[in-house]
Amino acid sequence: GDHRDLHRVGRRQRQMCIRDRANLSIITRYKAQVKGLKNERAQLFKRADSLLVVTQRLAVEKDSTTAVLIKTIKVVDSVTTANTQLFNSLEKGALIGISNLDATAIIVRKGGKIKETKRASRADKIRVCYTIAPNTLAQAGDRVLYVQVINPDNNIIGDKSNITFGQDLLTYSKSESVFYENQALDVCAIIGTTGQDVLKGLYTINIFDAQRQIGSTTLMLK
Repeated sequence: GDHRDLHRVGRRQRQMCIRDRANLSIITRYKAQVKGLKNERAQLFKRADSLLVVTQRLAVEKDSTTAVLIKTIKVVDSVTTANTQLFNSLEKGALIGISNLDATAIIVRKGGKIKETKRASRADKIRVCYTIAPNTLAQAGDRVLYVQVINPDNNIIGDKSNITFGQDLLTYSKSESVFYENQALDVCAIIGTTGQDVLKGLYTINIFDAQRQIGSTTLMLK
């Protein structure tokens, strides 16, 4: 009986050893798998960190590119603005101007002799004289300038003709054709009047180059 008991005990011990070895093998395998998973997770974290670094670097590069583009746009805008200002300056520089604008009432004697007067009752015509300033940038050639004389009743005297420039309508007293050669040029225009036009008071005289007013003065008659 003791022999059988010992035999059973030995068998149980062998079975336990086998189970222990099997469990140890499973535990070892699990440990290896866990370690592998940890390594994979670590690698994934490293990859995630790398991707984060790359993303941050791309964001920085994008910001830098955006900044360069903004700076480039600003430069282009500045150049465009400078070109526009230069064009406007050249365009303005090419415009003609006048000086020495003077208006007088005159009496025209027989034989064409002219005498100035300050009295409305004696005036036959209004003479307007001015000097076109020299300008090498202005377009040379034939030009038409317009004189506008407005009497104290706010009526335009003289030819009272109309001309349209785009949407602008100009009523003028007399037009004057000149040949401009970019040098100083003296111009005089004589505006005819009627008895009803010549009144005591203040007259306004304007000079136009097309629709652009280039000069203005006044005349007082007694």
